[in-house]
Amino acid sequence: MRLPIAALCFVLSTAFVPSAHARPTVELREVGSRIQDNTLDLTQLLRTALRREIAEVDLSHAKTSAILSATVVRFERGEKGAECTISAAVRTRQGKLVAILSGKATSLTGSHAELALDGAVKGALRGLSSALR
Repeated sequence: MRLPIAALCFVLSTAFVPSAHARPTVELREVGSRIQDNTLDLTQLLRTALRREIAEVDLSHAKTSAILSATVVRFERGEKGAECTISAAVRTRQGKLVAILSGKATSLTGSHAELALDGAVKGALRGLSSALR
């Protein structure tokens, strides 16, 4: 009778423990822009660029999953090009702040202003893998 009870206790104790082999993930949460642009939806462009870059981040050495929030804090464009700066906060699922990342990029043509935003996202997320180690 003791063996079945011991087996049941073992099964129950391991059933609710997350697998040590579960791959850490990065969940995108709040995305926004402090800048209003009449011709570009900066929030949507930022969200798309972040999703694309998060998919490319090497999380094989990450110790924990994380939540990422990001904002466009500067976006200027003119005849000489465009400049974009973003800021991102990385938190654990429990809400502990792990890192603040920032990225800045310049596009030499104003007609391709989205490239500045893409470059800023790449620059910021370059530090994501290291922040989760």
